[in-house]
Amino acid sequence: MHIGTDGDTLFHYAQWTDEAAHQEFLRTDRDDRNAEIDAAVPGIERAGLHTYVPYRAIGPTAGGRAADRAVGCVVVVEAKFGGTDPGRPRTWVDLVLAALESDPNPAPGGISGTFHLGSDGARMLNYAEWESEQAHIEALAAPGRGIGSQTPEWDKVLDFPAVTGNPVRRYLPALSLAPEPGRRPGPA
Repeated sequence: MHIGTDGDTLFHYAQWTDEAAHQEFLRTDRDDRNAEIDAAVPGIERAGLHTYVPYRAIGPTAGGRAADRAVGCVVVVEAKFGGTDPGRPRTWVDLVLAALESDPNPAPGGISGTFHLGSDGARMLNYAEWESEQAHIEALAAPGRGIGSQTPEWDKVLDFPAVTGNPVRRYLPALSLAPEPGRRPGPA
């Protein structure tokens, strides 16, 4: 669970061993978990449930940046893609990673990013870890049109057709749960 730096939002990021385990949780345990959340956060409004599959990553788990830096902020980037081509989210992520890899002056403070493709074929979610909220703010204030330098690769990302939504939200890590040893698979 992550607390929005806007003071008004929460982000729940759950990982499952497979789709069958997720469906079993929805069938047997979701209502109890939601009741606990409702009791802890009265008046909560749920924005929606979207499922994603991890696609590509950059950072410690992908053999990239140093793994010993503490995560002070999680940045969630969602993109929605119009049109009928279900390959658009995958193509866009590939462009982002090419831009990051070729950036001559990458923003300091980024630790890792995991790009997920929506099971609906029209969404992408990037779960990015940063050293701090300020590091991400400074990255966005850099000379480029995003977190990167002004390069042709970043221009391709930012001018990509059919991106119909691209909100960026920052969160502070708050609560992490893992299944007890011996329990059936569930969120981690």
